[in-house]
Amino acid sequence: VVSGSTSDATADDIGSICGQTTAPGRWYKLTGDGNELMVDTCNDANYDTKISVLEGSCSSLSCVGFDDDSCGTQSSVTWTSISGRQYLILVHGSDGNDAGDFDLAATSDGGGGFCPSDLAFFITPVRWLVCLALRLLLSS
Repeated sequence: VVSGSTSDATADDIGSICGQTTAPGRWYKLTGDGNELMVDTCNDANYDTKISVLEGSCSSLSCVGFDDDSCGTQSSVTWTSISGRQYLILVHGSDGNDAGDFDLAATSDGGGGFCPSDLAFFITPVRWLVCLALRLLLSS
């Protein structure tokens, strides 16, 4: 479990790629282990969360899954991972200015939970944001 906050985060408009929102968000990355993975904010969040899970590079970014409100006003995403593949996890608010504190949990059906260091806070590189913006522009 990793504790985080979107209270001081900036908005990350990911367009319609994976659960559109303009609410503030925090990025994390997780490496797949070849099993079914789940990330969630179900146990502790003081605001209405949304989770988006993406994979790929700038030129081929794709949505693995997203959720809004599967456990009250908190969120959970489950997917079958590919061993060694990096997944980008965006914890953000459901709408507009939704922001607050959360605990992000990650589990694998192949062996339980991940250590906090496995679920690394990921500061979105400017290059990736520029690529994402260009991809959104070209797809609209």
